[in-house]
Amino acid sequence: MSDRIIRIPEACHILGLTRASYYRKLQADPNFPRPIQLSERCKGHSEQEIHSYRDRLIKTRGESLTAV
Repeated sequence: MSDRIIRIPEACHILGLTRASYYRKLQADPNFPRPIQLSERCKGHSEQEIHSYRDRLIKTRGESLTAV
């Protein structure tokens, strides 16, 4: 996979997030990939970082939940 820069809407699509949820994750999750400033009003993400974050979520799903 090439490491291209993807814009926020595409990152949201890959992660299955709404734009509002994207911004909440960006503020609350220290492991969430940091955006790259492309211009004054444009940000993007490394496609590879977004896929790695998604894969890490899949791999660790359920680990933070306590047994009832």
